[in-house]
Amino acid sequence: MWDVFFNYYMSPATWMYVSTLVLLGIFFEFHRPLSLRNLDLIVLVLFSPGLLTAFATGSIWAYVWIYLVGTYFLVRLFYDPNIVRRPLLQPNLTPQGLVYASTVLFLMLAVSIFDKPLTEGDLEASRQVDDIAAEGLESGGGESVAVIAPGFPLFHRPIDRSGAVFTPDEEEKKETRNVLLWAALSRTAALLSQGAIVAAMVLIGGLHFRSWLIGLSSATLYLLLPYTGEMTGYVDHALPGALLVWAAFVYRAPYWSGLLIGIAAGLIFYPLFLLPLWCVYYRDRGRILRFLGGAATSLGLFVLLLLAMTLPDGALFAKHLGWLTGLSSWMPDQMSGFWAANGSTLRCFVIVGFLIFTVALIFRLRGSVEMLISGSAAIMLASQFWHHVDGGLQMAWYLPLLVLTLLRPNMP
Repeated sequence: MWDVFFNYYMSPATWMYVSTLVLLGIFFEFHRPLSLRNLDLIVLVLFSPGLLTAFATGSIWAYVWIYLVGTYFLVRLFYDPNIVRRPLLQPNLTPQGLVYASTVLFLMLAVSIFDKPLTEGDLEASRQVDDIAAEGLESGGGESVAVIAPGFPLFHRPIDRSGAVFTPDEEEKKETRNVLLWAALSRTAALLSQGAIVAAMVLIGGLHFRSWLIGLSSATLYLLLPYTGEMTGYVDHALPGALLVWAAFVYRAPYWSGLLIGIAAGLIFYPLFLLPLWCVYYRDRGRILRFLGGAATSLGLFVLLLLAMTLPDGALFAKHLGWLTGLSSWMPDQMSGFWAANGSTLRCFVIVGFLIFTVALIFRLRGSVEMLISGSAAIMLASQFWHHVDGGLQMAWYLPLLVLTLLRPNMP
């Protein structure tokens, strides 16, 4: 970008201000300033200050801010079935303008992902991949990766958040090609995941909500959020979000929905808690076995893959099965962000609250795909409160579903 646009640079904070003003200009209903939709928009952008502070400094108060804003949306999603007046969204931009805006924003997102220089994190990730390929799963952790999120270990291990620019010395110059290859693969996967999220949001709006305007508006709003530009160049954020929003799109094919949710659960563990909600939905329609068959297929493949990669070491298989099922997340040295400073006792109470909330939500949200989407968004958002690795920052896991819920119209 520096070569094409002379002296071009936009810091994350500047993009937060600019995107917030543009977002409000497009979607704020100035003729109804006290509407619930306007309140939702304002609170939605309030995620950004906490997000940027947490990403830049790791301050404990940044996570508290994110949790407070998230609490509003938990209440909002739980109350959503009681909202019977949902005027059709009329953005302050024509549909053609929304197509133009979303296309330009996606291109800017692509440039921002690929324009970043190689970092020490890319170097470390490349070394981990080489170690795993050469010596097996056990050697791929590396001492620099002290915290591994629950889910499939191979998905999380080759990820490092170091922002220091990679300047190879003579010893490392021979590794540069591998670093470039890994960076290209990971960033391409993140960009494709983002494209999948945007495409699914448009299709859900057009085909399930019967309004292409809602689909375009949802996609544009998602792309405008500062989180999308700042954090979702990371494939561990974007890929699970893409799987979940596509599961919602193909809900009429229960096997494929189960397969996609099972893959997401295998990668990051937390979508396992979506299974009861979706089971209740499909049980009422007599298709629960197809859904469970899809989920069992994908989860079984993850277990078999772990078994194949750790044979004949049974202890190693058990260790990594613990990561896959989230059991290893209770180790104190495996926590970062808010929970690194607050121990596990408080987290136990939060998990109990999460389980109670999930059960209450299941009994409350039954009967329609709109409730299925809002309930899935609520459960994934609630899981962020006890996610022990920078919990609260992985917004792509629920943000597309949340935006669709906030903008959806009344359905017959």
